[in-house]
Amino acid sequence: MRVLIITNNIENEMTLHEQLNRLNHEIYITRDLYVNWLQSGKFPHWISNFPMIFISETISQKEALEILEYINNWRTICLLKIDDVLTIEEEEVLYDKGFDACISTQGSFSELRETIFNCSTKEKKETDIQKKQLILPFKNFQEQLAPKDQQIISALLKATDRPISRKELSNVLWHKCTNATLSQLSLRIGKINQKISNEYGIDCAIQTLWRKGYYFNDLFYSTIVKNEYL
Repeated sequence: MRVLIITNNIENEMTLHEQLNRLNHEIYITRDLYVNWLQSGKFPHWISNFPMIFISETISQKEALEILEYINNWRTICLLKIDDVLTIEEEEVLYDKGFDACISTQGSFSELRETIFNCSTKEKKETDIQKKQLILPFKNFQEQLAPKDQQIISALLKATDRPISRKELSNVLWHKCTNATLSQLSLRIGKINQKISNEYGIDCAIQTLWRKGYYFNDLFYSTIVKNEYL
């Protein structure tokens, strides 16, 4: 199962990541979505593609409940990660608000496994067709870009197993590589990243590997791009 962990501190989630990995889940951890939500008050609809979302204890319970308002509109299972052991009454309040379960950082691996299994059998609120209608297909997004920007995306898609160098991209776009073309390339990458962030809520979708070149952010590629180009 594909699992998303929304947190304010990625390093804090390493234990949960290891446990979920043992259960053979595909895990993505993000702080960017939390930061974007603080700034915009919104979450991108594409996160409804994740069957299960954890909200970390590094996020306040008040904020977690506000985030839950978005997730409750989808079929996504939402679990709250907590530090303390809650009373039955406290758990019932959170369940009434819409959380499917609470996971204690003090709990065992077996408890996590059984909780996930039990939650996975629950019915959620929205159909898969409705979810897909909320997300702009990446091919459509690419077609809306300027021709040069479309070339950049196409070059990155052809080089998904490696970074593509700035020189190589410059030659693809302008058939030469100069300081001027490299400057234009950097500007275009920045604008594409901004458009992707506005549409899908992921910052730095196109990332830079020092002295190697550009490549797609793994979360962005796996969530938004990969299935359309298989």
